[in-house]
Amino acid sequence: MSDECVKTSQSLENMEEPALLVEEGCIPPAVLAAGTQKVTETLGQERATHPQTYIFFSFDIVNSTRYKATTGNWPLVIRSLLDTIRERVVRTDSLSDSRLWRVIGDEMIFITPVRSKTNLREIVSKIFEVTQKVSISLKCGKFFDSIQGQELKSTEIETLKSQNTLSIKAAAWIAVINAQLVTPYDNIAIHYEGSAQDESISEFLGEDIDAGFRLKAYTQDRRLCLSVELAAFIEKKSLLYVMDYTRLKGVWNESLYPVIWYYDEDAVSLCQEEITGERQKIPFANSFRYDETDQNPIVQRFFARGGKKQRNFGGDIASNYSVAPCMFVAESAIKKIIADRNMQTKLNYIEKFFADEPQMIEIHPAPLELHCAVVCCDTLNRRVFATRRSENHRTNPQKWEFGCARALSNEALAQTVTKQYLQAFGLRIELCMDKSRDDQQPLPLAVYELSKTEGNIAKGVIFVAKVVNPLDADNFRPEGKHTEVKWVSRENINEIPDNEAVKDFKRTLTNVLDNMDYYFDA
Repeated sequence: MSDECVKTSQSLENMEEPALLVEEGCIPPAVLAAGTQKVTETLGQERATHPQTYIFFSFDIVNSTRYKATTGNWPLVIRSLLDTIRERVVRTDSLSDSRLWRVIGDEMIFITPVRSKTNLREIVSKIFEVTQKVSISLKCGKFFDSIQGQELKSTEIETLKSQNTLSIKAAAWIAVINAQLVTPYDNIAIHYEGSAQDESISEFLGEDIDAGFRLKAYTQDRRLCLSVELAAFIEKKSLLYVMDYTRLKGVWNESLYPVIWYYDEDAVSLCQEEITGERQKIPFANSFRYDETDQNPIVQRFFARGGKKQRNFGGDIASNYSVAPCMFVAESAIKKIIADRNMQTKLNYIEKFFADEPQMIEIHPAPLELHCAVVCCDTLNRRVFATRRSENHRTNPQKWEFGCARALSNEALAQTVTKQYLQAFGLRIELCMDKSRDDQQPLPLAVYELSKTEGNIAKGVIFVAKVVNPLDADNFRPEGKHTEVKWVSRENINEIPDNEAVKDFKRTLTNVLDNMDYYFDA
C-alpha cells in the first residue's frame, strides 16, 4: 500500500491526498451573506495576497454507472482506477504541484499553478498524456491485470477486457484566482467553516469556474476538452480541433461557445508504446471508434462537415448552428473569437499572473494521516513477509518494507487492515490483539513518523500479524505500487542491505523474528 494515506470529509477510501467532497454549484446564500459567522475569510492574508493563474482539470470515469450494474466487485475496480489517476497526476512532471480539489462521484478535479507559457503548454500536454495512458491501459486490459488475483476473478477480468466498458475523459480550463473581485477577469476563493469542529471547506467562484463546469459536458472518453482561454495559449494550433459550437448556460450571455478538443498523435504513439510495447501512429480522424458517429452528436457533426480537411459542410447531418466553415479551423476560429469578443485584454491579464514561484492555495487543511504497517509472519516456517516499492513511489522508491494499510474513519481498524492487505497482496492475516482490554484492538509494536513533500508529517503504527495463507512469492502479481515480494528468515536477513530498505526495517524484522513465540504464544 502507498504511504499516502487519507482521511477526507467523506472518506474517499483510495485517495492519497485530502479530497474535498462538495456539491457542484454555489455556496449556500446563508453562508455567503455579509457578516456571516461561517465565512472565515476571502482567501485571507495567510492564504493568498495577490492574483495568480491556475489551471483546473477534470478526469471522469466513463460508463461507470453501467459497469456498477453488472457486478458486485465494482468498488475494487473503481477505487483502483481513481487511485491510478491520482498517482499518475502527482508523479507526472509539470503536474506534481497539482492539488486534488474535488471528488464528485466518479470524477476528480485538480488545480495547479501556472509558471509560464511553456509551463502551461506542458501542463496541457501532460493532462492529455494521463488521459491516454489510463484509457489505453483500460482498453488493452493491463490495468485489470494489475488487480487480478486478490478479490477480482480471472473470469471477470476477461469480461472487462472483452466488453471494453470503462474509459476516462478529461477537460481543462484556466482562471485567475484573486483575494477579491478587482476586475471582471477575477475569480475568487472562499474558505468557510464546516459543520464539524476544525472542518474547513474551500470553494472557487467566478465566470471561468462556471464555464469550466459547463464545458466538462462536451468531452468524451479518451478526449481532452479545453476552454477558449486555455486553447488561446497553445502555440501549436494544429493540436486543436474545433468540434462544434454550443450554448453554455450563463456563459457569454449564452452566445455560441466553441467545443475545442486537444489531440497530439505523437503523444498517443508514445503512450501506446509505454503501455503496450507497440508504437502506433493514429491520426485524429482515425482515433474514433467505427460507431462513434452513431453514438455522439458532436462526432456526427464533425464528420458531416468532412472532418478537418474539408472545410465545407457536407453529408446528411447539418450543424445545429449556422457557423462559417472557417470557424472550424482552430487557428482562424480562436483568433476571430478573441477579436470579436474583445478577449485580448483578458488573456493579457491571465498571462500577467503566471508566477515563477507560485503559492499554492490551501484547498483543505491537511488531515491527520494514520498509516498501519503490519509485520506479517509465517509462523510455521518462521519467516516474515517483505515487499519492494516501485520506482515510481513518491516516498522511498524501490525500498523494501512490510506493506501499509490506511486507516478509515468509518471502519474498525482491524477490519480495514486485514481487508487492505488481502486486496494488495492476497494475504489473509490475523492481527495480534490486545486481549487484556474490553475494547480489543491490534497490539502496537512501534510508532513512526513520515515527512511528506507538502511539509506535513504523517503518523504510523506498526502491528504484528499471523499469515493464514502463506503466499508463494513467485505467484505475486504487482499491483503498481510494489514490484516484488519475498519471505525473510533469520538466515537470510542480511540479503536486504540497510540502504535498500525503509528506516528501521531490519531492526523491526529482527525484533519480530527473535520474539515470534512471544507474539503468537507458541
